[in-house]
Amino acid sequence: PSMRASSSTDRRASISNMRKQRRPSTQVQIDRQYSTESYDCFVFHASAENSSRFTWKFRVSEGQQGMLTAVISSKRVPKTSQICQFPIKALSLHSSVVFDVDEEVNALSAKRPVNTLTMSAQWSLRQFVPWLSQCIPDVPSRLPINGLSLAWYCSFIGDFIHIKFRNGVAEFSSDSVTNIAILKDFFTKIAIENNLTFSKVNVNVHLQSALHVFELIRSKLEYHHAIHEKHAWIYGLREIESHEEQIGGLSEKMQAILKESEQIIEAYQTSPKHLQFIKNVIFNQIRHFAKLRNQRLSFEQLEKLKYGLDHKDHCEDIVSVIQELMK
Repeated sequence: PSMRASSSTDRRASISNMRKQRRPSTQVQIDRQYSTESYDCFVFHASAENSSRFTWKFRVSEGQQGMLTAVISSKRVPKTSQICQFPIKALSLHSSVVFDVDEEVNALSAKRPVNTLTMSAQWSLRQFVPWLSQCIPDVPSRLPINGLSLAWYCSFIGDFIHIKFRNGVAEFSSDSVTNIAILKDFFTKIAIENNLTFSKVNVNVHLQSALHVFELIRSKLEYHHAIHEKHAWIYGLREIESHEEQIGGLSEKMQAILKESEQIIEAYQTSPKHLQFIKNVIFNQIRHFAKLRNQRLSFEQLEKLKYGLDHKDHCEDIVSVIQELMK
């Protein structure tokens, strides 16, 4: 009872402080638990004002899938609740190509290194399409008669996926080896769950694919490293500015940082999360490249890769690791 009373008192004091500080009426509480197998997150949103619509934005990591469950409760009488579920798919960052699929894929394949995965089994198109829709968004519900040919494009990285299905044979192609690894693992799991035996599984990894994807995302990595570097200078430069009437003695680079300080501080608010996300994308790309070629990253290569990811001027260390795996 004493603990409950203390907790109740603290809660009232906390609410009183919130009112004094005139914080926004919306309250959000997040409770996250991490395990080696999954990410579990609980979010509570309460609005003091009557509202019928609000927006949440969040980022997911490809290769991991799950379910987002939303429980919406009304404050008005009668008290009602509604449960909505939104599947988070393993390749959720990809969107379907709405143009001529074959023409678009042929144009991309001619310019990029392409990895392929071929899987043959006693399965029909009617079985394949629902399974595919569990892994990647924008899969059409209407089944074609002669076969399936679909393509997706990732707006964040810029890679593509092309899938063909005819006569029990599924052909997957992508310039990202991570996409091939995710599809292979997903359909292997589906086969085990449905007692399905593959008569053929063939993976062909292009030697230039990991280097190609790194070059696609390299500019984003360097940009966020630059934001962190500039942010570290801002408060020292402002201290100099407050004590000096003229800052002409500073280099052009330092003057530019001081001039853009507000924009840099604003960008830095979300930059650490973006930077970590980009690091994970690059690391997974190299890890899957080694795995599908039956190679293993050595301790020295891992340390070199980590150092290259953590330092702006050492991206060539990442290129060096990829080139070592290409041999």
